[in-house]
Amino acid sequence: MLCLINYSCSQKTLKPTAKSALFFYYQAENNLKQNDFESALANLDSAIAYNPQLANFYRVKGFVLERLNRPIVAIAAYEEGLQYYPSQPEIHKTLGKLYLSVGDFANAAANLKKASHAYPDSAEIRLQLGEAFYKMGNFAFALNQFSAYQSLTSQPDTIFWKWKGLALFQAKDYAAAAVALEKYLASGSNAAEAIKILGFAKFNIGDYDQAISYLNQVEEFFKNDAEMYRYRAKYFLIYGKPDIAYNQLSNAILIDSTNSDVWYELGEMDFHSGRYEQSKKRLNKALLLNQAYWPAYRYLGFIAEKEKALKKAEAYYKQYLAHTVERDEEVVERMEEIASQLRVKQ
Repeated sequence: MLCLINYSCSQKTLKPTAKSALFFYYQAENNLKQNDFESALANLDSAIAYNPQLANFYRVKGFVLERLNRPIVAIAAYEEGLQYYPSQPEIHKTLGKLYLSVGDFANAAANLKKASHAYPDSAEIRLQLGEAFYKMGNFAFALNQFSAYQSLTSQPDTIFWKWKGLALFQAKDYAAAAVALEKYLASGSNAAEAIKILGFAKFNIGDYDQAISYLNQVEEFFKNDAEMYRYRAKYFLIYGKPDIAYNQLSNAILIDSTNSDVWYELGEMDFHSGRYEQSKKRLNKALLLNQAYWPAYRYLGFIAEKEKALKKAEAYYKQYLAHTVERDEEVVERMEEIASQLRVKQ
């Protein structure tokens, strides 16, 4: 049973009297012994009405609301209790879990970080923090937390391998992502999302047949997932079926018109098929969605050359090369040829 009176040595022990806060609290305590959560909630609300500044009333109310599967109002109760007694690391831990469950990942991370200061050896908090950071899109922070989690336990929970695998995939460490996700699935789990990402990871490390096998396993769950069509298109291109690949990409763009990768890959295929005007439109669409999609400038340069717009082609190539780590010999040679032609014209 949750304790109220001994919660803090600074709070005085009071005797319950009729129609007092503690009278209603003890009524709620009896309700809890009978698992009568609705009645307990009503009595706790009465206790709070008589004494709204006793932090532990809100703590117990939050506990009851959790049991009633009402996480949003449970959060509100816990947060209100913190106003009256802020130093409650256990409540921050609980709030972190609840915020995570309702999709408020920023508040989940904030509360879990506070809890981690009080419980530095808690593997559970590190795992939940990693999940929160992953869902916020902060993959480097997520991986840091997963590493801390792994150092605190000799037997990681099965779900750990899923979250670590997903984070490693987003960090583009595809081989390590595949290993982690295979460990997750080997435990008997069959989460469709994990199988899908394992398929993507396998594709990125060149294991194409196993990749498509994984993707086919979960195809029915992701009929409206543009990335599924995009990866299937890559597979068909590798195996010399460009028409099927093009159809897959066309389906992907109907599902998600904001996917810059799909626009770029359609533009690339259009270029190689001689559809230069359509290619240009699609490459520019990719850049509209993502101004840092540097490979698009490469193909726009090729198209500009075909249109005899040499200065424009030169500008595209410069933009591309300035943001490309590996030396692109073809583009460098084209730049030199353009410079030569421009000198002749002068």
